[in-house]
Amino acid sequence: MRLSRRLVLFALASLLGSSCVSRSERVDEVLVEGDGIRITKADFDAYLAQVPPFARQEYSDEQLLDHYIKGELMYVDALRKGLDRDPKTRRAIDLAVKQLIQREYLRREIDEKMGIDDAQVRAYYEAHLDEFRAPPQRKCWHILTRTAQDAERARQAILSGEPFRDVAMRFSIDDLTREQGGRIGVFSKEEAPALLKARPALVETLFALAPGHVSTVVQSDLGFHVLKAHPAKRMPYLPLESVARQVRERMLVPDSAVARFYEEQRETFRSEDRAQIRLLVVPTRAEAERLRERIASGADMDSLARAVSIDPRTASRGGLTDWLRRGVSRADIAPEVQEAMWDVPQGELGPIVHTAKGYTVFRVEGRDYTGFQPLEEVRERIRTQLLVKAKEEAKERSFQELRRRYRIVVRSPSRRAALKGAPEGGGTGAASRAAMNDEELFALAGSEPVPAKRLEIYRGIVHRFPTAERADDSQFMIAFVLMEELRDTAGAIEAYEELIRRYPRSDWVDDAQAMLEVLRPSQESAEPSGDAGTNAANAGDPNR
Repeated sequence: MRLSRRLVLFALASLLGSSCVSRSERVDEVLVEGDGIRITKADFDAYLAQVPPFARQEYSDEQLLDHYIKGELMYVDALRKGLDRDPKTRRAIDLAVKQLIQREYLRREIDEKMGIDDAQVRAYYEAHLDEFRAPPQRKCWHILTRTAQDAERARQAILSGEPFRDVAMRFSIDDLTREQGGRIGVFSKEEAPALLKARPALVETLFALAPGHVSTVVQSDLGFHVLKAHPAKRMPYLPLESVARQVRERMLVPDSAVARFYEEQRETFRSEDRAQIRLLVVPTRAEAERLRERIASGADMDSLARAVSIDPRTASRGGLTDWLRRGVSRADIAPEVQEAMWDVPQGELGPIVHTAKGYTVFRVEGRDYTGFQPLEEVRERIRTQLLVKAKEEAKERSFQELRRRYRIVVRSPSRRAALKGAPEGGGTGAASRAAMNDEELFALAGSEPVPAKRLEIYRGIVHRFPTAERADDSQFMIAFVLMEELRDTAGAIEAYEELIRRYPRSDWVDDAQAMLEVLRPSQESAEPSGDAGTNAANAGDPNR
């Protein structure tokens, strides 16, 4: 018998004395009313907060409200028919409540604590306070428009004295911030919200702005932005509760373990020639020559690029590019520039290069030659790899401690064998797995020695339990197995991207983004770089 999820949630709420989907006691707008059913806007908002982001994108609010109504109808009718008092149903509810509490215990006491108690965490934190200095934060606002003309009109209105809030409510097309007068929030560079994190040029502009000043129009894939920022009040150190997880991870995998892994696996960190340049693009050769002379005479290239460059991808960063690898074509940098830059020494200006975008003046800011990536550059990548194994080992130690504390004795010989990993009569085939919940399947995957079979189990969890506690863990493990054991870089990239798309609030998102920063360049370097057709297409596209 499949129970309504709300019936199970109701049972848990009764046990814990709270409600998983609260019913507002105060006067609120009523969206739906019927015999025994009343759904307010607050109820529906609480329901929407539980819906995964990918589902919010695929279904309209009307469709989700219809789904909510169906759930309420099943719940009310089930109670009227006494389903909650049926012995079989009660046993199922009790089991579901037990499993929910087990998962919450696993999250709070084992996964989060990683076998390290709070006193140890505090002692480490106090002994290493300098490692947890709070980064500068800013209060940030933006106005998003569809056209550059609208953005410039909004900017001029602000410069003429109209309050930013009023202009944002009149011009902005961003539904999430418009009603708050364009306010994005308070954050550091490292903690920028998803809207900005995926668009580093916007973050750089916000943190480069003078306090209270308004930016020039900045283009992104969303449209055209006008930005404003103020410094926020700064705390000297990050509070312990905000870095407790980070402290535990550093204690599980200290810098000494990272350094040891780096030395043992040094060959895997070999790097090819790479360079970083600063550039600006202007429409005419005469202007390019004039600007090159000014830069050669000492003018600040960062400021010039921000002021005059017509390349929106680099202008907001003062013309600074990402690190570029020799032989790896980048669609956002004209191929003519990529070809010319390798003959220019670090710190010097290159020749003016004519491209489809205009005339490019560039300077080589940094050069790394063939050798090994420095430890500092790969430290967090290594830590991420080591943490997966360390967390599983810490989890097993926690369970062993619980066994000792509660004096567990396995009486049945066959069960003792099963606990040691010996197969039981029922096996763990598809039929047996069909009866397991996500937690049981996740444990099964962890004990499966064959990577392909383990991958199959993790994928099954994501497919069958897309919103369960172990869904995001399983999605991360899919990517990890593909990357580390099956050496499928393209598959791993796709899996990490899927994790970020489906579970943007997961604790694994930062790790996934860190791995993508490593994997994407390695995949590019493995691909042929002499695709003339692709390069020609890129060169002829002024938006690239």
